[in-house]
Amino acid sequence: MVDLAPIPLADGDDEAAVLAAPAPVMRASRARTGFSPAVSLHLLARTVTFALAILHGLAIWWGLGGREGLTNGWPLWRDDHPLYYHSALITRAFLGQSGTTAGYDPSFMAGYPKSVIFPASSTLPELIVWAFGGDNPALAYKVYVLVSAAAIPWLVVIAAAASGVRPFGQAAGVFLYLLYVWTDFPINYAAFGMLPYLLAIPLGLLATSTFARYLNEGGMAWWLVSTTAARAWNDRVLGLAAEAGFWQLISLP
Repeated sequence: MVDLAPIPLADGDDEAAVLAAPAPVMRASRARTGFSPAVSLHLLARTVTFALAILHGLAIWWGLGGREGLTNGWPLWRDDHPLYYHSALITRAFLGQSGTTAGYDPSFMAGYPKSVIFPASSTLPELIVWAFGGDNPALAYKVYVLVSAAAIPWLVVIAAAASGVRPFGQAAGVFLYLLYVWTDFPINYAAFGMLPYLLAIPLGLLATSTFARYLNEGGMAWWLVSTTAARAWNDRVLGLAAEAGFWQLISLP
């Protein structure tokens, strides 16, 4: 059978006779599997950073005797830990009486006055024991030691991230810092009870990096972090400066 319908002319006005060409079918591209090398490197760097920080914290935990050492009811006894612990105990009464951390205990060290000069850098453990000590101040003090010593790699990571350092640089920085801590003198600060000395450098890095970020970008969060870190670092530095000035003063002829 022959179709006798007329063939439409190219310049014809019959729009119905013009057949629309079918739209080309686009094949969905196959999704890529796996990660790009850059993403894989970032994941590896973050994993290394996390592992280093966790291992450091576990070493501090084991050094304190684990859960049994934390909960045995006895305070830490070596080096300056008893001094800081006693200072924290008596400061609870001073804060209640005068609202300051300075006072006088005639039953300890021949009545040596407790002030911002002595013992130096004791404010942080004093406030921790005052706020959380309750009926078990020894546990609160040990938790303060654990958290303060274990926090230093995390402070370095936050400071590096605030400065725009990439994950690989963060991992390298944490590795080198912990290598210095564990192979040189700084880890002894934790053993001696001088935790503010151990925290001084990471807190200084954090205060500097977050304050620079605040100057560049603004934002209340950066200002709050930078001022908090600077305040904690400032207490440490001013305590040493006051102590040094005191000894210089009494040594004058």
